[in-house]
Amino acid sequence: MEEKTLQQIFEETHAAALAGDAQAQYQLAYLYDRGEGTAVAPNKASVWYALAAEQGYPPARNEFAMLLLRNVQPSAKEEGVRLLRLSADAGDAQAMFRLGECFRKGWGTERDLSASIGWYTLAAQAGNAQGAYALALLCLNGEEGFAQDKETGLNWLRQAADLGYGEALCLTGKLYETGDGVPQDEKKAYEYYCAAQSAQCGEGAFRAARLQEEGVGTEKNAEEAVKGYRSAGDSGYTHAYYYLGRCYALGIGVAADAKQAIFQWRHGARLGDAPCMYIAGYCYETGFGVTVDTELALYCYMEAHFRGDARALKAFDRLKETLSAR
Repeated sequence: MEEKTLQQIFEETHAAALAGDAQAQYQLAYLYDRGEGTAVAPNKASVWYALAAEQGYPPARNEFAMLLLRNVQPSAKEEGVRLLRLSADAGDAQAMFRLGECFRKGWGTERDLSASIGWYTLAAQAGNAQGAYALALLCLNGEEGFAQDKETGLNWLRQAADLGYGEALCLTGKLYETGDGVPQDEKKAYEYYCAAQSAQCGEGAFRAARLQEEGVGTEKNAEEAVKGYRSAGDSGYTHAYYYLGRCYALGIGVAADAKQAIFQWRHGARLGDAPCMYIAGYCYETGFGVTVDTELALYCYMEAHFRGDARALKAFDRLKETLSAR
């Protein structure tokens, strides 16, 4: 039996949605949202999420609530909170977590840390990893006036990690790497980073690759480190491109290739990474992998400074002074 194409799935889903099937309406909204089997159409996605939500279909109600919360109109945000509360009252753990976010950040309601913690706790108790992770961060860091309680924070973090939440697995790895609140254990740190990578956490992939490159907590393997940096970048952890470019520049795990190095750094810079922008400036100043372009170097240094790179302003001033002296 032949597999259906995405277009066939879209057409069948569209027909069922028109016939009033709430699940099909939700699925059709998802297809419009992602552009699967059809062109991306956020406005059409919103309409179908709304129609499915009107029929009380929980996943659609939650998605439509989040769309309303992103609306600039206060009344729309308030309606988003109302819909989330309906889902939360019906036992939806993800809606409980999202209500916690609303009360913490003042989305569609007054900011109320106590109410936020209450919803996070209910979500975590219902098996929601994000709720447990939010509580872990509050307890570990003592954020927003919340009393620091590392023991409780570690318990919540353990719960989130046991549920396979990538960010929780990565943070657990960092704690083991540094010995913060737990016995230092670099092997365990590496294992947690790998688990985070498997859970699609870009930072976990990056940190596992860094330990592979250095041979800390695992055997040294530069080739695998390069793959890890690439995976981290593909997963959205933009700082990985700084390290990937460095590998190409120095010939670590790959053949040295200046052009490939600057390609990775420019890619990271375009995605917002300050160190990538800084090193791109250095390349344009010195001609590493590119033609010298001091004007572009100055731009990169200043942009890196605006993005928070501590080295960039000195580099900008130094290059500007050098050019003025000519």
